[in-house]
Amino acid sequence: MSAPPPQGGDTRPLASLTVDEVCRLLHSIELGKAAENFRGSEFNGESLALATDGDLLELGVTPGANRKKLLARVAEWVANGVPAKAIGCCPKPRCPFLAAPTPPSPLHVI
Repeated sequence: MSAPPPQGGDTRPLASLTVDEVCRLLHSIELGKAAENFRGSEFNGESLALATDGDLLELGVTPGANRKKLLARVAEWVANGVPAKAIGCCPKPRCPFLAAPTPPSPLHVI
């Protein structure tokens, strides 16, 4: 039985997640080692929602217990949505999988 979704609209549909958000989601459940492979395969939320055990193995999610854990979480996220806090920020201060923000360009006044 899965947990009820958080109250107050604090969830997002799994299929709406970007590749960056999927990588942050993997980090949030301690599967960050596979995030680079997900990024390289351009694996977004829609792809994750359709993923099979074989897909996850191909993407480097090992051992098998981690694949089972992720597939169970995916089923929960498809049914209840992804908690916003799980994709809100990267758990590591210098996450190599997320691009640094681009500084604003200076404006020239004539």
